[in-house]
Amino acid sequence: MVLKLSKPVLATISVWEAVGYWNNYLHALFYLNDKHHYTLPLLLKDIIAGQALAQTTGELTGSSTESVIAATIVISVVPILCVYPFLQKHFVKGTLIGAVKS
Repeated sequence: MVLKLSKPVLATISVWEAVGYWNNYLHALFYLNDKHHYTLPLLLKDIIAGQALAQTTGELTGSSTESVIAATIVISVVPILCVYPFLQKHFVKGTLIGAVKS
């Protein structure tokens, strides 16, 4: 009974934790050396740094730096946007369950 009533709270906490792990930058920067294990923010940092380097050295191909950076950021947001609609009702209930009711 307690677990059934706390489902919205658990869903909200799990979404917050998943987004926290998804956006993990500092721990991955300190501990990861292999590029195959990089988290998404580290990969984005490498892509942006590579585009900036290509712009300064003049090795740009047919695409502009801003368009490549914008495309990678949009693609990185897609998985969270696919999961969120399924958890939205639990997320709203979990955040409002502790609100003061008048």
